[in-house]
Amino acid sequence: SSANEIERIGIEREQLTVIPPGVHERFTPDESQRSLTPEVVVVGRLAPVKRQRLALDALEIARRSVPNLTVRLVGDGPDRPVIEAWITEHDAANWVQVAGRVSDEALVDAYRSAWLVLSASHAEGWGMSLTEGGACGTPCVATDIAGHRGAAIDGLTGLLVPDTPDTGDTRLVDRLGSAVAELLVDGDRRAAMRTASI
Repeated sequence: SSANEIERIGIEREQLTVIPPGVHERFTPDESQRSLTPEVVVVGRLAPVKRQRLALDALEIARRSVPNLTVRLVGDGPDRPVIEAWITEHDAANWVQVAGRVSDEALVDAYRSAWLVLSASHAEGWGMSLTEGGACGTPCVATDIAGHRGAAIDGLTGLLVPDTPDTGDTRLVDRLGSAVAELLVDGDRRAAMRTASI
């Protein structure tokens, strides 16, 4: 999908080589580590392009249908103070954990524990968190952008939610929140996606 975007800006296809990123062998499923209660993991640099605050708005909506939902944010970056302020303003410390930068082993544990990986990114070269999560048997909900289309298959390994200028942030938040809630309450569908993701 990134090659398609590059071609659209005028670089000929023959000049492009697509090399799919690998996933380290440590990323494997282990259902014994899966949380007993609904848990979502958001992994990535805490930066405006990743839109973690928008993801939190969506997860707050999902909690209307899944009130025991908890969230783990893995990563660090310039948006951390703003995200921590959001948590305080929304009285969300009891359901949102900012884990910060973690070890490789803790990252694998986070994917294995979560029921879903969520990414609200506006742009990605490749959705590594979706790929790593999938290797751990964790389906995703993500924005339908170029990098995510390469890392997830809509309806099979997760749900890709349209992210177009005409939807606006408010509608995107509603759509992401609804998609998360939809998958969290549908164990059979999540199980099928888990199998397809590995």
